[in-house]
Formats: sequence, structure tokens, C-alpha cells
Amino acid sequence: MSSLTSNDIENFWHRVYFSTSEERKLNDAVIDRAYRDFNRTLRKIKHTPHSYPILRAKMLSIIDYVEHHQFITQEEFDQWHKEKCDELKSEFKKHINYPINYGQTQKWINMSLKYIYAINYGKPNGYEKNYKFFHIPIDNIIQERFESKKIERIEGAWSKLNNYKKYLKYQIRVRETFPNQIPMDIEFKIFNEFNS
Repeated sequence: MSSLTSNDIENFWHRVYFSTSEERKLNDAVIDRAYRDFNRTLRKIKHTPHSYPILRAKMLSIIDYVEHHQFITQEEFDQWHKEKCDELKSEFKKHINYPINYGQTQKWINMSLKYIYAINYGKPNGYEKNYKFFHIPIDNIIQERFESKKIERIEGAWSKLNNYKKYLKYQIRVRETFPNQIPMDIEFKIFNEFNS
């Protein structure tokens, strides 16, 4: 009989996926992993030695806010989400002189929140109270899976989407297609079915 605990196994998965299991480093590791999920869409980007740490700190403030603030309505979360996407676009322009799109900012925010929720699942945390408002991360994989649920793809490449209204319209279509369900629950399940 193995002497491993569920905590040992959890730490293993954290190290495999996020390269650390140290609690104080996990949020940074989550943000870095989420950044890698979309940075291949950034063409000819040149970070300075200080630019990425500044951007990471901005993202850390975003996920910290979600942990410590209670959103009351979906509309409040949606408005906050757009403001954070706008702020990230501004930070990329300011610190790297690089124009980033809503498709890219949504991916970084939404994947960071997805990862942080997943690694804290089942533990007391502040993310649980806002989870029902989270947006699904939009990319080719999830759009392909949602097409079978009669949700049309966003026109053009998701990473080049630079119209927040079109982005939000997709989120609303997902909510309407699965009424009385949490969109991220649907996304987790559909993502897990991919290639199964």
C-alpha cells in the first residue's frame, strides 16, 4: 500500500504543469502558464528585462481582485472584465509598444482564472464565490467543440479579435445555450472531452 497522500499527488501535478508546488509561487506560475497559452499569437514581440514582470504584476492584481472582491451580477463582472482587458492592452502598448487584441487579453485573463480556480478546487478560497461569473477562454479548440452545440465561431482568428462587443456576444451565446448552468463548468467538461 502506497504511503502517498492526496497532497503528494496534488503537488506532483502542480510541479508537472506549473513547475512549482510552492504555495507562494503558484500564482506567478499560473499566470506564466496562461501567458504561454496565447503568446505564440504575439508576432515579433520583444520584452525588455522589466516588461514581462510588470505585465505579470498587472495580471496578479487582476486575479487577486477576483479572490478578494464579491461580484454581485454578471453585468458587473462583464464590465470589470472589459476594463481589465483595456488595461492590459494599454500596459502592452506602454511597456513594450506592442498592440495586443481583446482575443489575446481575454485568453490571458480567462486562462489565469481557470487555472487558479482549478488548483484551488475543493479548498477554502475566494475564487469560488465569483466562479459562476467567469468567462470561458475562447480559442480554436473550444470554438470547435461549441460548434456542435450550435454556437457559431467568431469570425476570423480568435487572437485577432479586437471588438469587445463581438467577444461578449459569444460569451452571452454560451450562457443562453446552457441556461441555469455555470459556463465554466460546461467549458471544463467540453474541454475534457476533446480528443477523447
